[in-house]
Amino acid sequence: MNMKKTIPILICLILLLSLLAPCLAESDDETESEDAAFEPELSAKAAVLMDVETHDVIYSRSEDTPLYIGPLASLMTALLAAEAVERGELSLDDTVTAEAEDYYNINNNNASGILIGEELTLQQLLDFAMLSSPGEACNMIARLVSGSVEAHVALMNERAAELGCTGTTFVNVNGEDADGQFSCAGDLALIASEAIGHELLMDICCSVSATIPPTNLSQAQELKTNNYILRPDRTRYYYSNALGIKAGYSDLSGYSLISAVRIKDKYAVAVLLGCRLEAAENGYYDIQSFVQAKKLMQWFLDNFTIYDVINPEIPMKELPVLMGSGSDTVLVRSKDRLRVFLPSDADTEGMFKYSINIAGDSPDRPAVLTAPINMGQKLGELYVTGNGKTYGPFSAIANTDVELSRLEVVTERISVLLAKPWLKLVFLGAVLLLIVYAVIMLRINARRAKKRREEHEAKRGEIINMPDDDFRQ
Repeated sequence: MNMKKTIPILICLILLLSLLAPCLAESDDETESEDAAFEPELSAKAAVLMDVETHDVIYSRSEDTPLYIGPLASLMTALLAAEAVERGELSLDDTVTAEAEDYYNINNNNASGILIGEELTLQQLLDFAMLSSPGEACNMIARLVSGSVEAHVALMNERAAELGCTGTTFVNVNGEDADGQFSCAGDLALIASEAIGHELLMDICCSVSATIPPTNLSQAQELKTNNYILRPDRTRYYYSNALGIKAGYSDLSGYSLISAVRIKDKYAVAVLLGCRLEAAENGYYDIQSFVQAKKLMQWFLDNFTIYDVINPEIPMKELPVLMGSGSDTVLVRSKDRLRVFLPSDADTEGMFKYSINIAGDSPDRPAVLTAPINMGQKLGELYVTGNGKTYGPFSAIANTDVELSRLEVVTERISVLLAKPWLKLVFLGAVLLLIVYAVIMLRINARRAKKRREEHEAKRGEIINMPDDDFRQ
């Protein structure tokens, strides 16, 4: 081909591509923006993101699959200790002495250097257990709280069942790999949701470090959390929006993490199980439990918002009231608030349906509200259906007072009396007596009237037959 002809053609092609480049770039940006709304792809064996208040599952990957969970089991050990403190059964200053039995079946990698005979407070043991996962610290907590490790394990299983866990079995208190000890991402999210409600425990779980003062056998120690998602010095894993809760590793469980994130004052808990090391740039191997947790929580923050399903300050329904003074209805509102996480672009119009069951309601005989009613008085239960589930019951309470009408009371009592069978008989008898009395009186009056007429006729006869000579005189 002639070069003189080729060069102009090439120039035209270059100019055409330069004009199309912005359009192609814009198209790529739009695709990236749309993809941001899709659920993130995770390599964890199991993962879940759960609303702490409602237990709604926002993200799920094999959430019910039973897996080894490693040191994450110690969260339940610590939760029972925190609950015992809050009930007043223990104090954070209570001490326990390390014994040889606390080291049985403990992997050396999970030991903290606590010495046999060393005295530590419950606060210090919780710092050890939640920040660095030493097995002997968990055993000491169990002995202090429940009297023995075995008793504490039984209590852990009992408490897990109370929280709604159906795929969890504990056989030790520290998460050492053991046959028969397993849980699932969904159950751990339920346990973590309960833990978030205990400020004492969360203060420890969200700590980056803790100082253990000198003991009877050791110098002061500085603990740093092995939950790298909380540590600014671990720049590859640090995530400023993360809150706690527990990180762990074992040969059978791999790398696992329980963390939390919030929008305003509402929390979601993230659980990732069975993560591994994966090659990264510059020869690094990233711990995927932290990398993927950041990815999952950032996706949540980018795409979800809080929706008020029930606002306790706003009346929801007006119900009829009998025997009220000045009003025959009452406004009803919920005593409780209900908020859920929904996609930011969700169409909430008609998404939720509300129903109120008044106390005493039955299919055959619906209950009726009767005055007097006091503001704040519980009138029944409120249920909400939507978002794929039913929420409730919530307490439905009166928003205003409704005073009792005295006139209505009198009328009601008369109606009640008249409705009684024996009173009907009495009333019928009285009516019959009145009828008999009326008949008798009518007959008596008729006789009296007849007699008066006869007397009157007789008198008239006497006047008409008077002698004529009487007039002549």
